[in-house]
Amino acid sequence: MDRGETWKRWVALDELRGVAVVSMVLAPLLLFTSVPFWVKHASSGLYLADLVLPVFLFSMGAGYRMSFERRRGVETAAQLCRSYLLRNGILMIFGALGEIAVYHEMRWHWSVLEEIGLAGMVVFPMLFLSAKMRATLAIALPILWQAMVSLGYKPVALRYDLGGPLASLAWCSIVLAGTLAADARDKGCEGRLLVKMVIGAVCVSGFSSVFFPVSKLVVTLPYVGIGIGFPALLLLGLVAKGERRGAWKVLAAFGKNPLLIYILSGFEWLIVKATCPPSLAPMEVFAVLAGAVLVFGVIACTLDERRVYLKA
Repeated sequence: MDRGETWKRWVALDELRGVAVVSMVLAPLLLFTSVPFWVKHASSGLYLADLVLPVFLFSMGAGYRMSFERRRGVETAAQLCRSYLLRNGILMIFGALGEIAVYHEMRWHWSVLEEIGLAGMVVFPMLFLSAKMRATLAIALPILWQAMVSLGYKPVALRYDLGGPLASLAWCSIVLAGTLAADARDKGCEGRLLVKMVIGAVCVSGFSSVFFPVSKLVVTLPYVGIGIGFPALLLLGLVAKGERRGAWKVLAAFGKNPLLIYILSGFEWLIVKATCPPSLAPMEVFAVLAGAVLVFGVIACTLDERRVYLKA
């Protein structure tokens, strides 16, 4: 069988990515004082907004692996290297430009796209490794990062929004977990692997939280465990659900154009910030963001129907 046919599109993965993308559209929630605290980012501990990036990184890892295997048979290692380095480099550039657009200066606080781009670069050579080697690295890298933080690097990590460039050691663990999910799907055993991931993540997070805090700010080991277990649990539910139309089709459409919607959501953030006072009542906030989701949903579905996808 043709290798490209084996690694065909995974609908549940599109839906999982769609969950993360819709969360980006809902990001202006963070601007309003009437929104419950547990929806926002936590200064310590873990709130709902802290789970969005792990979902995206996990789905990115699975898609990354599937794309790599489709192209591996027709492109040389040098061609793949150039392509993926350029792709992730563009993401980092978009991240830097986004900081300038939002803050009118280059803060060097390490944005989401900069983290995703660097994580993609770091993970790329690991795609040539076996599943066992990638699983070993997925465990070892966040332990190494946690050791660095515990031995004195924490003040440096706190200067950045996402732990800074070296925190990619921990973020890459979530991406690598996604690549393993893609391998399992190719073998038809994704359900079993996802169950094992969820159980393993619960054990790792529970045990390590005795010694380390759960913190996205410095990407601690318990947080990484949750960052693997939560998207694995979501994907498990989507796999069990099977393919359905209706709202699920819309969710998948969101997941097929993540970069474009992320860029547009940045403009959404600026518009909402400029036009809506932070003191909006909960129902007013709901109306504003429901309208935004509707508009973005129409855009996503229209582009999906026309097979138009923006890729870095």
